Amino acid sequence: MNDPPPYPNSPYPYDLPQLLRVGNAYSEGDSSKWNLKTDEMLLEFLITEKDRGRLNPNEGPYKDSAQEARNLLQSHFGIVLSLDDVVHRIKFLKKRCAFFYKLIHSKGTIWFHEYGVVSGDHNVFKKMEGTDAVCPCNVWEEEPLFIKMEALFVDP
Repeated sequence: MNDPPPYPNSPYPYDLPQLLRVGNAYSEGDSSKWNLKTDEMLLEFLITEKDRGRLNPNEGPYKDSAQEARNLLQSHFGIVLSLDDVVHRIKFLKKRCAFFYKLIHSKGTIWFHEYGVVSGDHNVFKKMEGTDAVCPCNVWEEEPLFIKMEALFVDP
């Protein structure tokens, strides 16, 4: 399988924001409010909450954590969201993190394309997330965002 050329105007050979956009994630609610920076901040916050023992990845809806995250989004990004919007996004991110955690640790490679994400064994995962477009990209060890995502699901 040939590697595709890098995405134009991107510092990466892949489109990192695509990881959080899979499954039309940004069509849920006001897409202008959510981007890679806000999602990274939420992931950092969730990890802090987990380290404090205040967040269990298997529980929800994280109302106390969501309220604090809501305040951080407003103070750091000037984004004003309802508590329900933040709870919804936290649930989405944790679901997405769980998806990638299982995917990566089952095959060790992320394969993705502008149309969505699939994984290592194309025959097994080609229909996952509603796409069969692939391009190989093993970035788990290179991208801090993946480390953050994994930290939500691995106990020290």
